[in-house]
Amino acid sequence: PYKFSGLPGLILKIQDVGLNHIFELKGVKNTDDKTAYPDLNNFRTVEVTYPQFVKVYSNYRISPMSDLIGKYPDITDSNGVFRTGAEIFRSNEKIALENLSKDNNIIEINLLKKK
Repeated sequence: PYKFSGLPGLILKIQDVGLNHIFELKGVKNTDDKTAYPDLNNFRTVEVTYPQFVKVYSNYRISPMSDLIGKYPDITDSNGVFRTGAEIFRSNEKIALENLSKDNNIIEINLLKKK
């Protein structure tokens, strides 16, 4: 459903203009396999409006680990090397930002546009 809900009939193939996203039905089969969903008892559902989602997503792309600021403890590793929590945080955030910079083919392409 997602972006394509409300379309008439059974959609077997749909793609965007730039051919970046192509969804195609390859087959239908009956199965007795049961789907196991993860236990989400530790999570709560939060309903947001689309503008709220855009704001949160945009902030996440800028600082993906902002909710972890100040939560990394100082450590000394098994080699005796001491690192502050702030150093560990900066290192992990740098990796997260590098990974996000590679994630540029999202279906909501307008979310990547600079405002």
